[in-house]
Amino acid sequence: MADSPSVVTVLSVIASYLDEAKVQYAVVGGIAVLVYGYPRVTQDIDLVVDQKVLDVPGFCNYLRRQQFLTDERDLQSAFREKSHATIFHQALSLRLDVKGVYSAADRDTIETAVPMRLSVVTFRVNTPDNLICHKLQYGSARDLEDALAVYTRMKPRLRGEELRRVASLVGVQEALEELMNIAGKSVRGQQDWVRRHLQDS
Repeated sequence: MADSPSVVTVLSVIASYLDEAKVQYAVVGGIAVLVYGYPRVTQDIDLVVDQKVLDVPGFCNYLRRQQFLTDERDLQSAFREKSHATIFHQALSLRLDVKGVYSAADRDTIETAVPMRLSVVTFRVNTPDNLICHKLQYGSARDLEDALAVYTRMKPRLRGEELRRVASLVGVQEALEELMNIAGKSVRGQQDWVRRHLQDS
């Protein structure tokens, strides 16, 4: 799924435009989880973009030429309301979810994003530290499982001080400490942690 033609096509379209326009962005969510080594199915590509720099009409015109069904009014409305816009492709089964920079945490996401190569395309993705903390913030069962899986797989490359910096920015310091403690436990113990976290939220 991670390197399927549909995913590669959409990432190539997005990266080509935003890189050329010098607009800061980060691919986040399920695709970021996939590229950090945790295989799971996702039907959308989540994108955080600097809407203050983005030429919304130009971006939407470009997407329409690439067979996306988009309306600049929907995207501008999403940015005004600090929400996201969902953009569908006419032929591909994936959708694009676009949100702007609405907080210091969002700004940190795009400013610390790193280049990642997938098949023939290079795009910018949020760091594993950033991804883990935002997954903890969202807090669904899937998000907690993703955070735990990415932490476990990326642990040798993670820096404790950076994880804690992002956790403080996002407001998930306690959840991060719990995750770091539970990561070394059995699968059963990890599953129990996810269930307890959901019951308490």
